[in-house]
Amino acid sequence: MPIYTRLGDKGNTSVIGGVRLPKDHPLIEALGTIDELASLLGYIRSLTDEDYLINIIKEVQVDLHRMSAELACTYSPIIGRKCEDISRNDVARLELYIDEVEANIPPLDKFIVVGGSELSSLLHFARAICRRAERRVVTFFKSQGVEGHGDVIAYLNRLSDLLFVLARKVGLEEGFEEEYWTP
Repeated sequence: MPIYTRLGDKGNTSVIGGVRLPKDHPLIEALGTIDELASLLGYIRSLTDEDYLINIIKEVQVDLHRMSAELACTYSPIIGRKCEDISRNDVARLELYIDEVEANIPPLDKFIVVGGSELSSLLHFARAICRRAERRVVTFFKSQGVEGHGDVIAYLNRLSDLLFVLARKVGLEEGFEEEYWTP
């Protein structure tokens, strides 16, 4: 069976439950940006031998798949369909990782100019995509009249923080000095 179905050739796609949506629907925008982030994290994972970083990224990729399923289930008309939600525990796990990384890098009181190593720069790029995913999820929730849904948004917010400190840690470990922005 070929990968192509031709069902999306007119600008629509399916989500859980067979619901067809335009490819620029806020849900599809959110899911696409989360997929973009997960894909970039896979590329980043392929560039390192650091078990700590590999393990964190794998966990996050699994979380992002769970998040996508949760968002798609939110819109799906299937009655009783329950996807595993991103929870406060997932957010707390990211906070623990942030605390561990921050304990091993110098405090920061200035803006940095992104650069340094390829791996560090890619982690910063992933952070920027994560911020876009967060904006797209907020737009989706607003389009559905959903108030808050803090765990998904909090997770993406915390993930961008984690990617930031990981980028700093990697750059410093690889011997690159941080460049500070001076207004």
